[in-house]
Amino acid sequence: MPTKNAQTPVPSELRKHVAAIHTSGQLSFLERKMFNVFLANALDTLLSQRRHVIPVSILAEMIGFNSKNVGDLKDALTSIMKKVLEYDLLHETGDWEAAPLLAYAAIKSGQCHYEFSSFLAEQLSDPKIYATINLQLQKKVSGAYALALYENCVRFRAVKSTGFISVAKWRRLLGADASTYDEFKHFNDQVIKKSVADINRNMDIHLTAEYRRENRRVVEIKFMIEDNANGAPGGLSDDNELEQIKLTEAFRKLTALGVGESLAAMWIRQDPERALAAANYTDNRVSRKLITSNAAGYVRSVYEGATDIPLMQQKKPSAPPAAAELPGLSAAEEERAQAVRSAMAKLSDAERSAYVEKFREQGGATSTYNPETTKFRSVTERIAFTGWLARNLSTQ
Repeated sequence: MPTKNAQTPVPSELRKHVAAIHTSGQLSFLERKMFNVFLANALDTLLSQRRHVIPVSILAEMIGFNSKNVGDLKDALTSIMKKVLEYDLLHETGDWEAAPLLAYAAIKSGQCHYEFSSFLAEQLSDPKIYATINLQLQKKVSGAYALALYENCVRFRAVKSTGFISVAKWRRLLGADASTYDEFKHFNDQVIKKSVADINRNMDIHLTAEYRRENRRVVEIKFMIEDNANGAPGGLSDDNELEQIKLTEAFRKLTALGVGESLAAMWIRQDPERALAAANYTDNRVSRKLITSNAAGYVRSVYEGATDIPLMQQKKPSAPPAAAELPGLSAAEEERAQAVRSAMAKLSDAERSAYVEKFREQGGATSTYNPETTKFRSVTERIAFTGWLARNLSTQ
């Protein structure tokens, strides 16, 4: 039975189908984080592979699990497999369906093996409507209620509001089914207010709760949603933007190096310049036979590293020299590349806008450039401009 290569990088963002977000919230904090990592790890191969594998060490790191007690992970896996969830509580499709979250799980030789049911794999393999969940941010919230509320709100980010949803349904979505929460005061104080404060302090959205009353009794809650500078961008995906990303050189090179499409697209959304630089740097070293295995893992370490990535010509050498002859970029090349990146970072808004105008005069596309933010809305235009800018600064 085929399994996912344990060395393949796991995306740090998850495109999670809203039908799986709007579920009965029976998962504990640890279990919800684990399921998100499992889905992100398997997203590109949900239909082609039945069983998936992730090193226990990586799983623990991605869920912020500091204990070395693997028994706790086993208990969580057992609990997940026992739970049958009702899907689509907000009736996005109008249908009702239920399924166990995991069909199989095992921990062997430091690896966590797991399977989704065929039904669940089909439902989640190509989500048409999904929210982007930052797996690094999910480690920052302090409880299951906050994480569940975050997931149920972030998908409405583009429209700025969840709309009014009944208190009873919010309790089911968040898993706050204890009898103590039958009294709204306790549910509001212990679940809603604490979760909102947790999200606003740590996550990439800012929530404001609004209440609708009937006969002085709160019957519905709505959350207003704004961007929050505390975290990375998320929200609903734009299919047109995704198609643009797939046409970029960065996407082509990253996927050719073995990076999954979801992870490659996420890197390009986060930092298209760094994604292309990481792809070029790794591609260059592969072509020179300095990397003989696991190029996908290597490019991830380059992209996520703390240091600057050397900028280089994108053309491969026609005849790769021996590794002993060329250990990598020369010190002068490294220094020049870092100087270019530094010069780009130091540009004032006025200087950047002047370069954008020059780029436009030379035939570059700038239709989505916003002079107030000095940003391009289009990933394709942003990448093209950045490459042009780097080449111009490197000749100065």
